[in-house]
Amino acid sequence: MARFSETPSNLDIRWLGSIEDHNFFYQELDALLMTSDKEALPTVVLEALCRQIPIFSFADLPGVQEIMGETALLARDRNGSDLAKRVIQFFLEVEQPAALKEWRKAAWERSWRFALENQWKAFQEVLTGTTQFS
Repeated sequence: MARFSETPSNLDIRWLGSIEDHNFFYQELDALLMTSDKEALPTVVLEALCRQIPIFSFADLPGVQEIMGETALLARDRNGSDLAKRVIQFFLEVEQPAALKEWRKAAWERSWRFALENQWKAFQEVLTGTTQFS
């Protein structure tokens, strides 16, 4: 398995630690790699999704697939090589502006599922017993 220190020098990869200015941080991203299995509900995925930033992750991480739905860019369970291939494949495919625009539109629509007003409505439906489970 390749190590961070062995990555090609033309890649701009930085470990940033805690981020205070989230808006600036997200504006600078081309993609987000979500590899942490310590998140119960990875809010970073929600934040990146609503900003239409491609998010790559492993299929078995908690919450990621549920959040991303059809916009999921997932690799097989904890396979770093598969994750790298998925990132490369995505960016080769989105060389076409229409493909990236289509993915961003789907990501934006998916993110609205988690908007506060939609969550509040769902919560009220549960409380009033009017929820329609599918």
